[in-house]
Amino acid sequence: MDFQEALSEFISFAGRIDSKDHRSKFFQWLSENIKDLQNEKRLPLDATLSSETIICPLVGPNSDCNATNTIHVDAFLYDDDLLDSLVEDGKLSRSYCKDCGSKNTSPLNFVSHSASIPRLRVIFQEILPDLTGKVVLDIGSRLGPVLYGAYYYSNAARIIGIEINQEFVQLQSQVVQGKGFTDRIEVIHGDICQRADILKAANVIVLNNVFEFFVSPENHVKIWQFLRREINPGTLLVTIPSLEEEFAALNTGIVLGSWVKPLPPCNPGMIDDYEELEVSEVKLYQVL
Repeated sequence: MDFQEALSEFISFAGRIDSKDHRSKFFQWLSENIKDLQNEKRLPLDATLSSETIICPLVGPNSDCNATNTIHVDAFLYDDDLLDSLVEDGKLSRSYCKDCGSKNTSPLNFVSHSASIPRLRVIFQEILPDLTGKVVLDIGSRLGPVLYGAYYYSNAARIIGIEINQEFVQLQSQVVQGKGFTDRIEVIHGDICQRADILKAANVIVLNNVFEFFVSPENHVKIWQFLRREINPGTLLVTIPSLEEEFAALNTGIVLGSWVKPLPPCNPGMIDDYEELEVSEVKLYQVL
């Protein structure tokens, strides 16, 4: 829709308001809220931004992903039911044509860079212990679901998100300020490899599918080596996928057994069967 079409639609809509008093109230509301409407950031369906670079992994379990066979669907924004609705409405597909025009199709790989709401409940209600007085850090906080999950599902005293993309930082900041979360949540724009101070302040660090699709294998290794050096002993790490799976295809030089020890969920049985898959994918470790 171009400007003239939008203007015509608007005039037509305004003309359908059924009384002078209601029209006056509508235009008053519009004048008071127009800046917010103009500044509102609309995410595309895949919740990726033109300002970020998605790099399909060259090694590891997701090395079969490429621009043709992979679709990015944010699990925080779209649950399974909504995803099914999008497929039914033709807005998403679950398969792609390997030979355009034929019936030779293959399933698409669905990848999420955010935690779903069930996963957030798992992390903060079943996996982690009581976080009263603790500091939670989410590396690569993106849209902020881990921050909001920590706010609603835990008693963490301070919740920090660090995100390298300025647009995502702005989106999170709008939510945090708009919802009144500033008493416990702080969003920082930066590269974690330049902020060892934040790592050392954290009692819990969450890493949800955080590096694999955004850095080269070489930088991926360097980031883990930096984390190995800087994270304090005793810190709890929540990772998805497991560190064992993450490191299997990376030559980090890190011996996991000398760095971390796996821990079982602190509150088993707190969730229902529907979320059982989420438990299997979330891993808890303590830094030695």
